[in-house]
Amino acid sequence: MISRADSKTVISSALAVIATVSFVGTIYMLHQHEVHPSARDIVMVLCGVMAGIVKDVYGYYFGSSAEGDKTKQ
Repeated sequence: MISRADSKTVISSALAVIATVSFVGTIYMLHQHEVHPSARDIVMVLCGVMAGIVKDVYGYYFGSSAEGDKTKQ
Protein backbone atom coordinates (compact mmCIF):
# COMPACT_ATOMS: atom_id res chain seq x y z
CA MET A 1 0.00 0.00 0.00
CA ILE A 2 1.26 3.46 -0.88
CA SER A 3 1.46 5.86 2.04
CA ARG A 4 -0.05 9.34 1.86
CA ALA A 5 3.41 10.98 1.66
CA ASP A 6 4.45 8.67 -1.18
CA SER A 7 1.28 9.33 -3.15
CA LYS A 8 1.81 13.09 -2.76
CA THR A 9 5.34 12.70 -4.13
CA VAL A 10 4.10 10.63 -7.06
CA ILE A 11 1.37 13.14 -7.89
CA SER A 12 3.68 16.17 -7.70
CA SER A 13 6.29 14.39 -9.83
CA ALA A 14 3.69 13.44 -12.43
CA LEU A 15 2.36 17.00 -12.59
CA ALA A 16 5.91 18.31 -13.01
CA VAL A 17 6.55 15.92 -15.89
CA ILE A 18 3.24 16.85 -17.53
CA ALA A 19 4.03 20.57 -17.25
CA THR A 20 7.52 20.16 -18.71
CA VAL A 21 6.38 17.92 -21.57
CA SER A 22 3.53 20.32 -22.36
CA PHE A 23 5.94 23.26 -22.54
CA VAL A 24 8.38 21.40 -24.78
CA GLY A 25 5.47 20.21 -26.96
CA THR A 26 4.17 23.76 -27.31
CA ILE A 27 7.59 25.06 -28.35
CA TYR A 28 7.89 22.21 -30.86
CA MET A 29 4.45 22.96 -32.33
CA LEU A 30 5.31 26.66 -32.63
CA HIS A 31 8.48 25.69 -34.47
CA GLN A 32 6.65 23.38 -36.89
CA HIS A 33 3.53 25.43 -37.63
CA GLU A 34 2.90 29.06 -38.45
CA VAL A 35 0.83 31.01 -35.95
CA HIS A 36 -2.10 32.93 -37.41
CA PRO A 37 -1.51 36.68 -36.89
CA SER A 38 -4.81 37.12 -35.02
CA ALA A 39 -3.80 34.42 -32.50
CA ARG A 40 -0.21 35.56 -32.04
CA ASP A 41 -0.80 37.55 -28.82
CA ILE A 42 -2.68 34.80 -27.00
CA VAL A 43 -0.09 32.21 -28.05
CA MET A 44 2.70 34.37 -26.66
CA VAL A 45 0.80 34.81 -23.37
CA LEU A 46 0.29 31.03 -23.22
CA CYS A 47 4.02 30.46 -23.77
CA GLY A 48 4.84 32.92 -21.00
CA VAL A 49 2.49 31.21 -18.57
CA MET A 50 3.85 27.77 -19.42
CA ALA A 51 7.44 29.02 -19.06
CA GLY A 52 6.52 30.32 -15.60
CA ILE A 53 5.07 26.96 -14.63
CA VAL A 54 8.22 25.15 -15.77
CA LYS A 55 10.31 27.72 -13.84
CA ASP A 56 8.32 26.90 -10.72
CA VAL A 57 8.83 23.16 -11.28
CA TYR A 58 12.59 23.62 -11.60
CA GLY A 59 12.60 25.90 -8.55
CA TYR A 60 10.78 23.29 -6.51
CA TYR A 61 12.92 20.32 -7.51
CA PHE A 62 16.31 22.04 -7.66
CA GLY A 63 15.89 25.11 -5.44
CA SER A 64 15.44 25.67 -1.74
CA SER A 65 12.40 23.37 -1.55
CA ALA A 66 14.55 20.42 -2.59
CA GLU A 67 17.10 21.27 0.11
CA GLY A 68 14.29 21.47 2.70
CA ASP A 69 12.97 18.06 1.68
CA LYS A 70 16.44 16.52 2.05
CA THR A 71 16.83 17.81 5.62
CA LYS A 72 13.45 16.34 6.63
CA GLN A 73 14.48 12.82 5.58
